[in-house]
Amino acid sequence: RGGGGGGGGGEAEQRALAMSCSIVRKHAALGDLRASLAQAEAEPRSLQHWRKLRKAIDKAEAAKVDEEHLEVATALVSKGQMWCTVQTANTREELLEAIRAVKQSDFSDTEIAQMEEVGNKRMETLEQVAESKRRLRIAVAWASTNNLDKLKRAIAEAESVGVDAEEIAKAEKEVADILSKESANTARSTAEANLRDVLRAAKPYWTSDNLEAALRKLAGINIVTMPGLREALASPEAESDLNERLRAIGQKAFAEDTLKAIKTVLDNR
Repeated sequence: RGGGGGGGGGEAEQRALAMSCSIVRKHAALGDLRASLAQAEAEPRSLQHWRKLRKAIDKAEAAKVDEEHLEVATALVSKGQMWCTVQTANTREELLEAIRAVKQSDFSDTEIAQMEEVGNKRMETLEQVAESKRRLRIAVAWASTNNLDKLKRAIAEAESVGVDAEEIAKAEKEVADILSKESANTARSTAEANLRDVLRAAKPYWTSDNLEAALRKLAGINIVTMPGLREALASPEAESDLNERLRAIGQKAFAEDTLKAIKTVLDNR
């Protein structure tokens, strides 16, 4: 008998424990439901919050939370998701589908009219975004140093109407690339101009053809700047090496008096 009494006591303890766990789950589910509901109401444009509320409702139903709490949340979540979709749809098709769903729901005529108004405004926004994106892509395709301002204006317009960030980032990268190339070209042109000035000062009687030929020879051995030429003539051994490098690529070496004249100009600069 003592053993039977112990078994009955064990069953009672198990029932009490199960009831306690049920209460804990119900309390936790109710807290999650209230928190999710408050979050969805605070940020009604976030579809993620409404989805989170839907999961909280399912959890609350499984935990057998009181019907009165569930009814309020269930009524709000359906309408909230539809409102959110109408306000944040990313395509015309998605928006039209959301409006059709609204008309088939239990919304009042006033609410449906409000949603249609919001939907029409959203449609206008989507059309603006699509047109701005189209113009941005055209501007990127035709972008060059000469019409860079047009691309910058297209980027500004795209940002103002809400074109997606990835599309804008591609256009901004194109601007950066063009500016980088322009800067490199400017630096190269300046360096070549400085080198040309040195050669012209050293050999004032050279014709333009002679001057360009000398520049091409030097470029053939990667000497395209005045500092590069100065380094190549830093010592008699370096001068000899410069001519050897020219011969190695099939070019005629500079005459000794030419190298001496160039070095004199460099020493004075």
